[in-house]
Amino acid sequence: MASVTIRNLPDEVKDEIQREAKRSGRSLESQLRLILIRYANAEPGDRSLTGSSGSARAQDWLSRD
Repeated sequence: MASVTIRNLPDEVKDEIQREAKRSGRSLESQLRLILIRYANAEPGDRSLTGSSGSARAQDWLSRD
């Protein structure tokens, strides 16, 4: 299995994912794995990270790159 390191991730992003992980009874690592697997398994047309379902805060984070 591969390992991934993500640098320069805003604290707010990590904190939000960590809160969601806690609500779901998962570790941060498990939650991130789930997010990545769901993204990879989605149909190409359903992989929008900035679609209308995304929060304004998420869209702001994505636009900073």
